[in-house]
Amino acid sequence: MSPDPFSQLLVGAGVIGVVAAIALASVFGFIVPIWALIDVLQRKDMESNTRLGLAGVLFFTWGVGSFFYGLIFADNRFLRWTIIVGGLLTGCTGVLGMGSCIEGTMIQQEKTEEQRQVLSVEVEAAFEGLPSAPMAGTVPALSIAMEGSYLRARGAGDFGPDGVDRATLAPVDDGLRHLATSEGVRVGLTDHDVVSVAEDGAVTKLEEPDDPGFSFLRGLAVAPDGAFVVATAHITTRLYRLLPDTLTWEPMAARSQGLPLVALAILDDGMMVALEEAEDHVAFRSVTLLSPQGAIVERLALSPAVPTRGVTAGFQLVARGSEVFLVMPEASGERAGVYRIDPATGDVSRPVAP
Repeated sequence: MSPDPFSQLLVGAGVIGVVAAIALASVFGFIVPIWALIDVLQRKDMESNTRLGLAGVLFFTWGVGSFFYGLIFADNRFLRWTIIVGGLLTGCTGVLGMGSCIEGTMIQQEKTEEQRQVLSVEVEAAFEGLPSAPMAGTVPALSIAMEGSYLRARGAGDFGPDGVDRATLAPVDDGLRHLATSEGVRVGLTDHDVVSVAEDGAVTKLEEPDDPGFSFLRGLAVAPDGAFVVATAHITTRLYRLLPDTLTWEPMAARSQGLPLVALAILDDGMMVALEEAEDHVAFRSVTLLSPQGAIVERLALSPAVPTRGVTAGFQLVARGSEVFLVMPEASGERAGVYRIDPATGDVSRPVAP
C-alpha cells in the first residue's frame, strides 16, 4: 500500500507540534518556578517567616504551585503574563499537534482501506480464472469457520474438491488452528499452545521447549520419519521437532529471518512448504521452500494470488505425497475452499472430482 503524501505531511507537522509543545512546557517548567521563588523572596509586603514558608511551598510543589502563584497571587505582572502566554502557546501547540497527527492518521487509514478494496477486486478478478485439476481422494484437516469476529474449529474431517465431508467430522476443541497425526498420536496448535488431542477432542497442553524463542506458533506438519515439526515466528522463524513416542523436543538448527509464515506442510521427500502471510490481509502471494533441515531453498510466487476474503487466520497447508493443498476457513457463509499448490512452480489450481 502506497502512503498518502498529504496524510504524511499532517502527521509530520503534528509530531513537530507535539515536540514543540513538550519543549515549551520544559522551558516554562524550569523558568517559571525559579522566577516565582525569586518573586516571593523579594516581596516587601510579607514578613520574613511568611516569605520563607511560601517559598518552601513553591519549592516542593515546583511547577504546579508556581503556576497558580504567578497567575493569581504574584504582584509581578510580567510574570503573570508570561505564565498566561506560555500556557496558551504550549496548550495550543500541543492540541494542534495532536489534532494534526490524528487527522493525518485517519486520512491514511481511509486511503489504505480504499487501496485495499481496489486490490481485493483485482485479486478476485484474477482468481476467477483459476484453472482446475482433478483431485482423487481427500486430505485431512480442521474445519475452521469464522463466527462473528471469532474463529472456531468445528471438527476434524476429510476435505475434497467440494470442501469438508461433514459426515467425517470428529469433535475437537474449538480453539485448535492446526492438527497433525503421527503413529496414532494427535498433536495440535492453538493460538498459544502445543497440545495433545484425545480421541474425544479434549486437549492437554504439552510441555514446551526451554527456549525464549518458542512463541508465536505458526505451523505444524509431520516429517517423513514421523516426527512432528512445529514452526514459530518470534523475530526469526524457528523449527522444532516433537517426537511422537516420547513427546520430547529437538530444536532444529536452521533459523530464517524475514519469513512470516502462517502454515507449514512437509512433502514425502522431506522438503517443507511454508505459506507466507497475506500481503495487506488481501491475498496470499508466495510460498517458501525449505530443506529437510529447515534452510530456505527457494521462494515461489503463487499464480494466481489466493484471496483471503477478509479472514486473517485459520489457514492450513496439507501435504499428500508430493502435492500440497491449501485449506481455507469458512467465511461470510461460503464453504471452506480447497486449492492445490504446485510446490515446483507455485501454480494454484482448483481441485475437481476426476
